[in-house]
Amino acid sequence: RSFHVTGVQTCALPISVLGLRRTANLVGALVIRRAFPSSLNPGMARFWRDSSRDAQAAADLAPAVRRIEADEARTFSLLRRCGMAVLLARFRDYEDMLDLAATAPGEQVLQVENGRYGTNHAEVGHALALRWMLPGDLAAAIRWQYVPEDFVAAGEADPGASHGSSLSMICFGLLLDQVLALRSGGGILRDWSRYEARVLDCLAVTPDSIVEMIRHEPDDACMEAEAERDRKSTRLNSSHVKRSRM
Repeated sequence: RSFHVTGVQTCALPISVLGLRRTANLVGALVIRRAFPSSLNPGMARFWRDSSRDAQAAADLAPAVRRIEADEARTFSLLRRCGMAVLLARFRDYEDMLDLAATAPGEQVLQVENGRYGTNHAEVGHALALRWMLPGDLAAAIRWQYVPEDFVAAGEADPGASHGSSLSMICFGLLLDQVLALRSGGGILRDWSRYEARVLDCLAVTPDSIVEMIRHEPDDACMEAEAERDRKSTRLNSSHVKRSRM
């Protein structure tokens, strides 16, 4: 099934030709914020609020992992569920999926999406990343974000594929979800035991270091500063949308 969302077609920029990886990642984040502004609908505002929170938490967590840079961790965490923004813009009932995604394992969310919409946010996000010519390892990490074992199997079938960076991002995303769940009192995620060993091995972390990550929660001042940046971005996006309609 194909999707056409106003603004997406004009954002198909050859981002990779801008050179530096950090520049490509930064532009990718800016492009999706412009294509899907928080003012589009209430669900989109919630999506960006949650994504911005996760991205800030990822940047704070990255130094404790050392297998992923803070800016890469932040960008991946912001973009990994970008397919949800497309589905929010396309389907009026998709906001219900945000409630499910907050509590259910990622694979279960994908299954429900496939049943309702004939696609899922991982596939849609991967397609967007390829269209925007984001780095291939970032696009692959978006596609396989909940199933590192499937990514490894697919990579082994394609000897030319880049493994290391994609797998690090996938595993970091799974670790981030578990740390955030424990910080909020949610306990161990239902599918954590299935990929725990791979995450620990890939990121060179231990159960004890995860305990320290849980304890080292950013203070309210840092989170409020991030929220204020998000509010400013929302106001700028809203202003752009109004001008484009005049």
